[in-house]
Amino acid sequence: MNARSGLAAALLSLPLIASAQNNPGAIPTDPLPMIQLATVVASEMRRACAARFPDLADSIEAIYRGWPLSTVSIKVFVNGREYTNPVHAAIVERFKQDFAKQAQDKSRMDCENFPSLLTGLTRDIPAAQLAPFTR
Repeated sequence: MNARSGLAAALLSLPLIASAQNNPGAIPTDPLPMIQLATVVASEMRRACAARFPDLADSIEAIYRGWPLSTVSIKVFVNGREYTNPVHAAIVERFKQDFAKQAQDKSRMDCENFPSLLTGLTRDIPAAQLAPFTR
């Protein structure tokens, strides 16, 4: 079972950090934006799955807690006020819309594939760059 919702599949197909990995002379990439996006998407998916499928809530929560980035909280402040990234907000809103429109069986399958989503969200981040963010 490797089926994913359209948005999740699109996000996971982006070559976010791979280009720098393949080019040693490239300017190092900053994993922070991808880690921020990964935590936002994972949190929203966790919430949506638990709300739509209460019978999966405990297993989703256990899987999420076992994810190395589950305890990461990144906040950006601009002039003393918390900044909400408009890209992240748009992605979350699109996910909510897509998830709400999905057939029950399709969204259940996506929720059952939650571990694959978590793995995919960080697959392009080199371990050395991911290490400072993990517990």
